[in-house]
Amino acid sequence: MPECRRVGWLAATLVALALTACQESAPARVAATPAASPAAATTAASPAAPADGATELASSGDPAPPALSAAVLQYRRDQALGIVQVKVSNDGEVPVRIDEIRLDAPGFAALEPSRPAAELDPGRRVDLPLAYGEIHCDDGGATAGEDVAVALDLGAAGGPATALRLPLPRVDVLDRVGTAECDRRALGLLATVAFGTGWELDETGADPVLRGTVGLRRGAGDDPLVLADVGSSVLFVILPVGGAPPVVALDPGTASMEAPIEVTAPRCDAHAVAESKRSFVFPVWVGVDGAAPTPTTIAVDDASRARLDELLRASCDL
Repeated sequence: MPECRRVGWLAATLVALALTACQESAPARVAATPAASPAAATTAASPAAPADGATELASSGDPAPPALSAAVLQYRRDQALGIVQVKVSNDGEVPVRIDEIRLDAPGFAALEPSRPAAELDPGRRVDLPLAYGEIHCDDGGATAGEDVAVALDLGAAGGPATALRLPLPRVDVLDRVGTAECDRRALGLLATVAFGTGWELDETGADPVLRGTVGLRRGAGDDPLVLADVGSSVLFVILPVGGAPPVVALDPGTASMEAPIEVTAPRCDAHAVAESKRSFVFPVWVGVDGAAPTPTTIAVDDASRARLDELLRASCDL
């Protein structure tokens, strides 16, 4: 069918992404310059402006800005979670605190900034997870666009907050992210992955185990489908029961199939439990007609959430 063939072609573009643990953009090594606002920072630089895109200080009497560099990367786990990692390095001599960070890319809808409150000493670097906005898909996939940057609000030790914009000269990772997201949307027309309705909590062993099923259901088209792999969330670990991948394979003419799984909740630390917005995000990889698997997520209904919460309470004595 047209949709199915299109996804098979789109998913093939992900071979490089699926075979590598992560892809990283080249770091933008600039002395970051204070900007009055993100809008002001996107104006064209004057002829005397530095070639790397950093705007000049408003006056020579201003203190030297923090010397920061940034790069964007995405680990395999990040793909289905809809996030990237922004690696920020402090190349200067002044400690900084990153209070806010957001992605500024024309091909992605703007989101509210993330607020990591990350302390960064001179010579150190940190990976900051960052959600990206809705991607503008078209027939050719998606690109991040030109003039891509990360915008930060910094709190220097003993000084006022500073708004900075770090240009990203290469955005190959974001282009791959855009292509993958557009493939995922197309995949949604062809297949969905969901938990089954039969759950059983076993508390007889040393650690509670929730037993259930995960299923692959066909949408449009009739190409072969495989649920190639199932990942875990911040709190819950999913283990397929029996054999090697694929977890589920649908031949043409087969509408759906389920496979048994076991779920555990090994993390009870306060930090993990507090990450509730990611507790029920389970990455999975679905292949269409022999093409490289496309990352997506399991559709988790309210009944499954309730059983998973029951497992967490039993495991962590909540």
